Amino acid sequence: MGLLTDPAATKELSKKIEKYGEKLGWIGYFGGIIWICLQSTGQFNAKTYIDENALCPGLADPQFSKEHSKLGSLGKVQINS
Repeated sequence: MGLLTDPAATKELSKKIEKYGEKLGWIGYFGGIIWICLQSTGQFNAKTYIDENALCPGLADPQFSKEHSKLGSLGKVQINS
């Protein structure tokens, strides 16, 4: 039977969660904070950068316009010639 459908396994799992849940929660919390801080270093962020201004609402077009496709085909023509 599955882990969550077997009553004996469910009781064992719930006892382990009750026993270690708070400790695991704190470990996960501090681990998350440390991971977020490590994301600011070049070793862990793959040297990517997100500009805060790019995240402002209203600056991005939610739909792909025909002008974009014209620019793309213009670039292909210039590359091929």
